[in-house]
Amino acid sequence: MAKNKKLAGMSIKKATVNNKPQQSDNNKKASHTLLPERNKVELPKEINYALSDFYEDGSDLFLPKTGYAYQYAEKFKDIPPHQLRKVLDYVKGILVNLRNNDFKTSQKRLFVLLPMTAYNCGRLGKSESAKYDYYYEFMKMHISDRTIRTEEDIQVFDTLFTSIIAYHVQLNKKDDSEE
Repeated sequence: MAKNKKLAGMSIKKATVNNKPQQSDNNKKASHTLLPERNKVELPKEINYALSDFYEDGSDLFLPKTGYAYQYAEKFKDIPPHQLRKVLDYVKGILVNLRNNDFKTSQKRLFVLLPMTAYNCGRLGKSESAKYDYYYEFMKMHISDRTIRTEEDIQVFDTLFTSIIAYHVQLNKKDDSEE
């Protein structure tokens, strides 16, 4: 008899006899059930509501290989780390304003990232600028009056961007010979 079990939106089947899980002959020693591999989340083409609502599932945001942060880091692989760090440092400064309960000023400062990113993309030559196009689209998609509506949305953006940089560093490891 097969019994369905829901786990994080995935359906898995477990063989049972008298409501006790049965092990297959191949792994009698294993005492756990292997879960199917998690599918990659699909990167959005547009976000029309608050970031805190869009990214409410932490596993979709943070997990390596399948999560948003990891996939964005892969897309940003050709962008030098110092360019991403500049944005992160700027966002961390905005978080200080939030501690002073100044949401409107913090929101406006976050919106300034859009022209800053456009400038950085525009000042590069066409061939160099191409690798920044998705980065600029990412910023436009994540920073708008629809997506940044509360303090929590700014904190979600900070968490997302911090996670992207962490994966970016991991994906772009330096060779030992480069040190």
